Amino acid sequence: MPRKGLKYKKRKRGYRRRLCAPKKGCPRYSGTKKLFASCRADVAGDDDFCGFDVAPLPPKPADEGICMLSLFDGIGTSILALDSIGIPVRKYYSSEVDEKANMVLKFNHSSRITMIGCVTTISNDTLESLDNINLLLGGSPCQQISRANPLRKGLQAPGSSASLFYEYVRIRDHLAKLAKDRNENFFWLFENTFCMDNVTLVEMTRCLGTQPAMRCASGYGSAMKRKRYWWGNIPHLHDLPKSQVEYPNLQDFLMPYRSAGVPLLPTLTSTFHSQLCVYLILSQAKRNHCLS
Repeated sequence: MPRKGLKYKKRKRGYRRRLCAPKKGCPRYSGTKKLFASCRADVAGDDDFCGFDVAPLPPKPADEGICMLSLFDGIGTSILALDSIGIPVRKYYSSEVDEKANMVLKFNHSSRITMIGCVTTISNDTLESLDNINLLLGGSPCQQISRANPLRKGLQAPGSSASLFYEYVRIRDHLAKLAKDRNENFFWLFENTFCMDNVTLVEMTRCLGTQPAMRCASGYGSAMKRKRYWWGNIPHLHDLPKSQVEYPNLQDFLMPYRSAGVPLLPTLTSTFHSQLCVYLILSQAKRNHCLS
């Protein structure tokens, strides 16, 4: 229930639009949806797909570079991050089961990507058949361990999606053994939510064998407050300097036809506490005449 004295309105469909509403008199841009339909005939008839706000990146030749495996890959932001900092990628293996995410992956990185299916089906023989992996990235599902979910099952409960964390550990340990046998460097990085209980944090730290570093996205040029734990053997992980952009603004990330209602977003979920947070932010923005 809301705190005493606070009036909380029941969430309505589209309540988040006020965080970045369309500018008056400016039609919605739909060119990228047409572009997607024309370029990808296999999903041209999919009416549920809402299109992209930006055009896909052109494929880059990668005759030399690292070979990486990204587990729980989502829409492939890992390879985008490596491209942005100038690390060439020779081979990119992706493990993702969400069909919509795989559509985005194929659209943006079709010439560079090799999909290898669900993490539970990646056996040791499969790992040995891949090119020599230099970098392993991943972040297992956090819905069942996050305190934002009052019905969370926990890390080790039967049927919990959070238990896929142990698949990452299994794959990491085998790849590390293969790299050691080849006398090669092997780097890995794992992330998960900051909003977990201490028992889960201790168990993850024990399995991964290293202490985590906490980082917030707003300290690295993002217009959202999103704290995450990071484990890994990446050099200088615990003393990584912050971005030069100390105070990012949501408006800087929006397309011209959108208008930001708040300067910095909270982490948005479908839970009551997240909705209440949005309500408070919008109320404060109204008082400050940030919203029309």
